[in-house]
Amino acid sequence: MGGRLSLSWTLVALVAVAGSLRLVELGAASLTVDEGIGVFIAFLAGREPAGIPGLMREIHEVHPPGWFLALHLWAWLGHSEAWLRASSALAGLLAIPATVWLGTELRGGRRALGPGVVMAGLLLATSAWHIQYSRELRMYPLLGLLVLGHLAAFVRFARTGGRSWLALSALSAGAAFWVHFFGLFAPVLSGLWMLRHRRDRRVAWMGATAVAMLLFIPWIPSLLGQLGAQDLELRGRPGWLALPELAGRMASADLLEAGASVYLALAAIPLAFVLAALRLNRGLDPLTWLVVPPLLAWLVSQLTPLKVFEFKYFVWCAPFLALLQGEILDPPGRWTRSILWGLVLVHLVAWGLLVFHPAAVNQDWRAVATEIRRDAPVDAVILVQPSMMAAPLLYYGVPPDWLTPLDIPDQENLKALLGRKVVWLVTTPNHPLVVRTGLESALDQVLWRERGRQRPDGRAWLPSACTRVVRYRGERPPRAEVWPRPASSWRLHGGMEVASHHRQ
Repeated sequence: MGGRLSLSWTLVALVAVAGSLRLVELGAASLTVDEGIGVFIAFLAGREPAGIPGLMREIHEVHPPGWFLALHLWAWLGHSEAWLRASSALAGLLAIPATVWLGTELRGGRRALGPGVVMAGLLLATSAWHIQYSRELRMYPLLGLLVLGHLAAFVRFARTGGRSWLALSALSAGAAFWVHFFGLFAPVLSGLWMLRHRRDRRVAWMGATAVAMLLFIPWIPSLLGQLGAQDLELRGRPGWLALPELAGRMASADLLEAGASVYLALAAIPLAFVLAALRLNRGLDPLTWLVVPPLLAWLVSQLTPLKVFEFKYFVWCAPFLALLQGEILDPPGRWTRSILWGLVLVHLVAWGLLVFHPAAVNQDWRAVATEIRRDAPVDAVILVQPSMMAAPLLYYGVPPDWLTPLDIPDQENLKALLGRKVVWLVTTPNHPLVVRTGLESALDQVLWRERGRQRPDGRAWLPSACTRVVRYRGERPPRAEVWPRPASSWRLHGGMEVASHHRQ
């Protein structure tokens, strides 16, 4: 890293490392609920691309339609899990050269490629957090790529004055708006850089921002309708430790078995670089870009009814952490090299847990669909709560007329089940809607829960920790075949007595 570096060969090496970590076992796990919803909107609904925005309004999807339209086009070439996720992996791979481009622009242009920029590219290529969401079929990698393109193009424009770069920055910001509402941060971040370095470009920045906003205006009425249709009580406000916990996740990944204390300990890694940047007065631009979006989202979630703080919403900030770390570790020395490879080792350990640990497969919808298609009687009722969980079941071949999506159960829903011989419940126990409505507890009182069967390989019949399938009988089976009912109970409106205990 101390010699002259070739930009092309550096990018080839970094992309090769990033690709090897993002593409392995890409289609091994089944689609999650969020992935299934994306697939449903993109092509399972059987509509033309022009009908996707209308479908999103019908089902109260909260995100803009840009990513779903792009996924619809991508799905023309294949529908397998690996191919669909490859769209996210591609955006994650392109984020590596985009980060290197932004790093060189911050240092004055292509000839400014140095060890710090290369280290930033390596840290992003191996970042387990960035890898995790580059392997998931969601819009976050594409959002990150567009934000990087906007920032790099605007910095290039500020340095060279090329109007084509200003146009590219405006188009990138506009496209980011259409992918995720956090795309609104793109002009905010470039504006912060402009105020710090090139205030003479403020008119150009305002023009580019206005163009980006004009591109997004057609969706604003739908956006307001989306916000009005959301149940704002389902999400709680982020706690005081949410920001340091986010820092810990950035340093590792969203590891399923890791508790908040683990993330708080790992938060010491980004915090050390933040303190070093403030003390050395270096890397302040990536530091600003890294800190401002989570802090603003946290404040909005605290002060308004909008709960917009979710850890995964900030994965597009991972390149800024990598750029900050590369800036602090440059120039390379004995200690900085040790720190660099220590960070890479932490990333690779977290990556191994994500890809190969059994607990990583937390939503096995492929197995759930197989069980339902094989064992559900023709006259069985298959309840799905929340209703959005029907999307992955449809992808895996469960006919739509078999499913009864349900969000808020009432007395009539329960009465309609009393005459049924078999009732299946597919649910996610830790979802706020499931916890609040207590449907499973109500079914435990009016129906008879069967024992969970065993798979041939000895694993429990319940597919995973985050997806639960329960089979009920409408009539009482032999005593030895049922689980005991809970002792405590509460009364539903209308006098129907249901169990208050919610099994986790």
